[in-house]
Amino acid sequence: MRILSIATSRWFVWIVAPLTGALLWYGGVRVQAGALPLKAPCCIANNFYPSGWMGDGADESGTKYVQLNDQWKDGCHTAPCIRVSYEPGPKGWAGVYWQYPDGNWGEKPGRELKGATKLEFWAKGERGGEVVSFKVGGINSLQHQDSLEKSLGPVILTNDWQKYDFDLGEANTSSVIGAFAWIANRDGNPNGLTFYLDDICFK
Repeated sequence: MRILSIATSRWFVWIVAPLTGALLWYGGVRVQAGALPLKAPCCIANNFYPSGWMGDGADESGTKYVQLNDQWKDGCHTAPCIRVSYEPGPKGWAGVYWQYPDGNWGEKPGRELKGATKLEFWAKGERGGEVVSFKVGGINSLQHQDSLEKSLGPVILTNDWQKYDFDLGEANTSSVIGAFAWIANRDGNPNGLTFYLDDICFK
């Protein structure tokens, strides 16, 4: 943990930066880290976290059905990349959101994202023919909500890296909780699937 103090003529600002985020004190008032803006260009790595497990992945035995490795190093577009495997379970679908803060479904504020006009990412399937949908935003069931929701797909992946993007030119990015998500189901992938993601970045 690194503690940084900044003194001015009237105020003291304390910044506490643990591994999982930041806590600010300004004039003796606590400010949540979610209030800190994020400016494009930036990538979701280290800014949002793959903590929003859904469907079969959200079950207590979810790791039986979904495996996610965000430090995969073989055959990446830019190493490390993300390898996802999903074997359909009782719910018949699964997905993962990259969230801020870690594990936030709306209990806490998200992040303001400034200057972003699109979100780009690269994806490929293990064999080709894998069917996956993608989202930006859309977490909206609790007190704090995403200020945008964009969907892409279902996308049929090839076994070569392909670039995809979301147009955010008219989107409200003042509160981003779920920056990116993938969703797959049994109907599109009856035998399960393995696919890869890389370079997920706001531009």
